[in-house]
Order: sequence, then C-alpha cells, then structure tokens
Amino acid sequence: MVDQLTRLYSFRGFMRASADLLAIPNGRPSCAMLLSIDLRHVKFIEHALGRESGDQLLTRTAEILRRVFRGAAVIGRLGFDKFAVLILASPSKCTELMASLNQSIDAANLAEPTAYLSLGGKYCLFDPRHSDFIAPWLKRKNRPKQNRIYH
Repeated sequence: MVDQLTRLYSFRGFMRASADLLAIPNGRPSCAMLLSIDLRHVKFIEHALGRESGDQLLTRTAEILRRVFRGAAVIGRLGFDKFAVLILASPSKCTELMASLNQSIDAANLAEPTAYLSLGGKYCLFDPRHSDFIAPWLKRKNRPKQNRIYH
C-alpha cells in the first residue's frame, strides 16, 4: 500500500491511514484539511526529457510534501501525477502549512530551475467527525466547498 517510487501511501494506503487518523478520539482538533494536488506537465516532461526526468519531479514533490507536513499529516500518491494530504489542525495552522508549501516549492524551483515544479489543486476544511466524503472528493465527485491552489 506504498508507492514504490515516492514511498508515499497509494490510494488504498492513504484511505486506510486517513481512517485510522480520524478514528483517534482524544485530542482531535475541530478542523481538518484535505488537499488534492496535481503535479503539472509531468507527461510532457517525460516525453521531452525522458522518464527519469518525470520520476525526478515526482520524487521531488514527495520530498517537499514530507518536509512541509512532517508527521502532522497522511500523505499519498494517488495516481500518476496526483497527490493528497490529510491534516488534522486548526485553520490557522493549515494556512501556515499552505504558506510553507508555497515557499518550499519556490525554493525548490530556484535551486533547480531546469526541473520546474508546477502544482495545481484544491483543498477544503472540514469537521473530522464527518469524513465520509474523502474518497468521493478525491475522485472528483460531490466535492464540498473548496478552494483552488495554483503554483
């Protein structure tokens, strides 16, 4: 239930780990954030520069997500260029983490401008006691109120 390339959870692993995290009753914050991320242009880069270049973008993205959300979240690679993050935190902490993600992407792009990371996605804040929408939301069905992110 782990993706071989990125060492992040696969879709099934992500769903199981998310359910486990949400089942912990004590100390649960009143808010959670679900983030769906698309790494853009990977197929184009693989066709133009080779599969190894595309794999580098995927592993760099996984490293950034692990560094930004270290220990505070469940992180998964759900498809070829799709990632997801589930965070149990206050809205202000979620905002802080999103800012940190943007800064980390900027820093990575400055460090390696030839392997530019471009991410797009959506996120929503929700009450962790009502999490039955996670799988449909990640599959792009019946999405609750959401916000777009582009970088």
